[in-house]
Amino acid sequence: MSGVGRLLFPICLLLAYFTYILCDDTPNMNCLPVLVAKNKTISEEVKHYRMGPNGAMREKKIMEHFNVTVVSIEYPANCLRSCEPRCSRHANCVQHGRNEPECICQNGYRFETINAELRCMPQCDQNCGKHTYCPKPGACSCWKGYQRAAGNATSCEPICQADCGLHKHCAKPNQCECNAGYQADALGQCRPICKACGAHEECVQPEQCVCKAGYKRNTEGLCRPHCSKTCALNKYCAQPEACECLAGYKEDMLGVCQPICDNECAPNEACKAPGHCDCLDGYKRNLTGKCAPQCSKECRLNSHCVRPELCLCNEGYADDKWGRCQPQCSMACGAHARCMQPEHCECDVGYRRDKQGACQPSCQQDCGEHGYCSEPNKCSCLAGYRMSEQRQCRPICVACGKHTHCPRPGKCECLAGYERAASSESEDCQPSCPDDCGVHDYCSGPGICACHAGYELDAEGSCAPICAPQCEQHSYCVSPGNCACRPGYLGEGNHCVPQCSIECGDNSYCSQPEKCECIPGYKADDAANRNCSSLTSLWFIVFVCICGLLGIAGLASCVAYVLARRYKNPPYCSHTDTTGSDLRTIDLRPYDTSVEGIQNSAFTTENI
Repeated sequence: MSGVGRLLFPICLLLAYFTYILCDDTPNMNCLPVLVAKNKTISEEVKHYRMGPNGAMREKKIMEHFNVTVVSIEYPANCLRSCEPRCSRHANCVQHGRNEPECICQNGYRFETINAELRCMPQCDQNCGKHTYCPKPGACSCWKGYQRAAGNATSCEPICQADCGLHKHCAKPNQCECNAGYQADALGQCRPICKACGAHEECVQPEQCVCKAGYKRNTEGLCRPHCSKTCALNKYCAQPEACECLAGYKEDMLGVCQPICDNECAPNEACKAPGHCDCLDGYKRNLTGKCAPQCSKECRLNSHCVRPELCLCNEGYADDKWGRCQPQCSMACGAHARCMQPEHCECDVGYRRDKQGACQPSCQQDCGEHGYCSEPNKCSCLAGYRMSEQRQCRPICVACGKHTHCPRPGKCECLAGYERAASSESEDCQPSCPDDCGVHDYCSGPGICACHAGYELDAEGSCAPICAPQCEQHSYCVSPGNCACRPGYLGEGNHCVPQCSIECGDNSYCSQPEKCECIPGYKADDAANRNCSSLTSLWFIVFVCICGLLGIAGLASCVAYVLARRYKNPPYCSHTDTTGSDLRTIDLRPYDTSVEGIQNSAFTTENI
């Protein structure tokens, strides 16, 4: 701290102290605050910056310690200060140590805001229910005009000095009201409320209608008069315990309700319903509209019901010894005939008269060429014939074979389309096929060829063997379950590949019998596609050939040059040149004669 700071610090402390004393309204002068200054060491991380060799600033953090003076205001230990503003009722002013005093509610009280003011109000945790208040801690009391409820010790209920009566309750002190679902009538009585009661109903409880006395609810839910005793026939219960006749009925002298008919009923009829005549008992209306007598048991044939439960024979009929009504004929009817109607004979059932007037048996179906009608609807066969299941007379043959028929008694013949085998002693006939069947089929029926087992008809109508699984490409089914390669192909079983008698060349393969094809990317060198080459390879070969030809040409030139020089007299071999000068004195050092096979030791590259 600088010198000026040390001088001003105590002055500032004194000014603050006296300002606090002059401005504080503390009534107790013994509780004047005391300024206390204490030294304290604090530590703080300080950043230091230093310039490096390259001119850049470097940062370094150093923990430094400082001594400071801390000033605080304290009160004497014996100081008791008052709370401002003053604490409310049931609150105490409490000071903890040298802190500011504060108001704290007494036990059983707690702060509550009432009219924007904090007050200590008593607290009741139990027995404070409806219509109660808390006058002191832990003690709830009922409001004025209320008392503790009998079934609920927590809540209070209003007190009514007079009894409220039926369907009422004490809603407020000395004030009775109708219970829920009830309302007061003009006399002040509480009556139950029902939205809509029907005829002869009354409301006994809220939304509950019942029938009035003497009435009972029927299956339709309506209240109708009730009679304890069942009303007699054609009567109904018109009022409680009172029966009356139905509409259209009138009570006679015996008290029975009889129907009323305005018009007089016809014979054998009686008034059975109001305005309706019906047949008497034992009678029934017939098709003519009249009431005819009825017999519970059906009358015998040729008799009729003359009175209820009484049958008599019709005219021209008489009872026989069995009590049946039989027609009477004065003349005898003859064989297979009887008297069917008075004075009229008819053939018995199953018979009919012939030209001579005699009754002969009749058959509805034709008995055929070899049969006759022996009894009604019964045909019999002539000798050598018997009745078949189709009810026809067939000739009798003993032990006819298969696919044969018996055209006449004792004679078996083959059916149409069948023939007897010449080399067989069997009585059976075999089917005949005009066109011979193939190798793998047989004659299964007249003119019908069928494939043997393991064969089936192909698109050409021939029997072809069946192979499962199906034969692959380039193979065919030679026999049931066996595949073979087609001509020009070779393989085992179901896998066949084409064959070429002349082997295909490089970069080609045998795609079909005796046909080679180039591999994709290659071009045929000949018509048979046996040798194929790549276009890139072709150009490369052309290039190599050209290079080879050029090399050969160069080599040939060198050889020709060497040979020309070898067999031609070089200039240094002549003693004279073309001008006749003597060459033996020529300097050979510039000439390389090694090409011609002549050693020239005097030749050096420096002489060139």
